[in-house]
Amino acid sequence: MIELRRLMFGAVALAVAACSYDYSAATSAPPRVLASVVLSIADSVLEVGQFTQATVSLRDQVGEPFDAARVTFTSSAPDVAVISPDDGKIHALSQGTTTITASAEGKTSARVLVVSFPPIFINEVALSSAVETGWVELYNPTAKAVDLTGWTITNADVFRSAVVPAGSIVPARGFFVIDGRSFPKGLPEREAAHLFSRFGVQSDAFAWGHDPGTSFGRCPDGESGLGVTAVQTRGAANVCAIP
Repeated sequence: MIELRRLMFGAVALAVAACSYDYSAATSAPPRVLASVVLSIADSVLEVGQFTQATVSLRDQVGEPFDAARVTFTSSAPDVAVISPDDGKIHALSQGTTTITASAEGKTSARVLVVSFPPIFINEVALSSAVETGWVELYNPTAKAVDLTGWTITNADVFRSAVVPAGSIVPARGFFVIDGRSFPKGLPEREAAHLFSRFGVQSDAFAWGHDPGTSFGRCPDGESGLGVTAVQTRGAANVCAIP
């Protein structure tokens, strides 16, 4: 009888132990892991001197946001655009193309970044005189209009600048004329003109040491150096002097 009671007690103990088993441990979800890295760049086409920002979206194996991984950024051509490895801030340095890559736990994502030089040229310069203020004609050789808001102009002293009026537009393959009175020292016989983009990068410059009688201009427009023209053509295609 005693032995039977012992057996019955043991069976009850086993049943209680079975009922108290933690099944949640056996059925819990697998640990979250990084499954994908998606890189985005605010501006994929930049001008020299421009800043932009790279950001990433991390997802786990079920597509949920994942923030437990450290992300690092690199640029394949840091001479074209450099990127902060930790926060993704990008600075365009020179014309060209680079690949920006974001990496985290062996996963990567990449985007191509194109950097261009400021597109506006000094195309023609007419000096000031006793009766004329003179002017500088700009030319846009691209197929897209360019907004000159934030651009500046100077004489030889680049530390004394004047701001191009906000909203000034150079149309595609078109011209825009800046009056000589906009320059800090005007456009006298011996001087220079410098044009800077809204990012503080010099787009073009020209210096002269005599009065050409007509104007200095590029022939054809937007190409070669500035030489003496046959006639002034303010806001229109240049007419080259016969050699």
